[in-house]
Amino acid sequence: MPVFLITVFSKGERANLTAKERNALKAMSASLIEEYGKRFGGTGRLK
Repeated sequence: MPVFLITVFSKGERANLTAKERNALKAMSASLIEEYGKRFGGTGRLK
């Protein structure tokens, strides 16, 4: 199972993400999973 590092915040830089930022990360994650599935086989969905 691959692990992707999408974003990193330094200690004390951010306490919480805004709803907009969380939604953007969800969309990016869904696209990444789908594309990985297309390239390397499988459904591209988490089980």
